[in-house]
Parts: sequence; C-alpha cells; structure tokens
Amino acid sequence: MPIISNDCSSGPKELIKEGYNGILFNSNDVDNFVKKFDEFLQLKEDLNQILLNSLKMLKKFTLFNHYATFKRILEGV
Repeated sequence: MPIISNDCSSGPKELIKEGYNGILFNSNDVDNFVKKFDEFLQLKEDLNQILLNSLKMLKKFTLFNHYATFKRILEGV
C-alpha cells in the first residue's frame, strides 16, 4: 500500500522515500498536508511501481540484514 505519514524526526524517514514508496508531509503543517494528500491520491496511477519500491525498501530491514550489519560492526569491517 502507498503510505502517507508525517515527517517526524525518527521512523517514517527511514522507511519512506518521498514519492518512491509513499508521501511524507511536514509535521504540524496543515497546508503541506493538504498538498501532499492531493499527491497521495494521484499515486493510484503508479500503484504497481510503488509496491515494488516498497518491497525493495523492506529488504533493508530484514532480520538477516540487521544480523549482517551487526556482524560487520563486531568484526570491525
């Protein structure tokens, strides 16, 4: 699913790339939300590409990827 979320300091920025797999709006900014919501409604045309992009992004957050990163840190590589 395409996602619309506020652009808070942690969380959504890590998971959502603007226009790639969702839409971020500025926190506490109603005008920006309305503008971004209009953009969000237009995403229906690109739904398949957005879903593929979301799957690509999710690969960064797998258990194996976290394990591999942790292992590299411990090994000093």
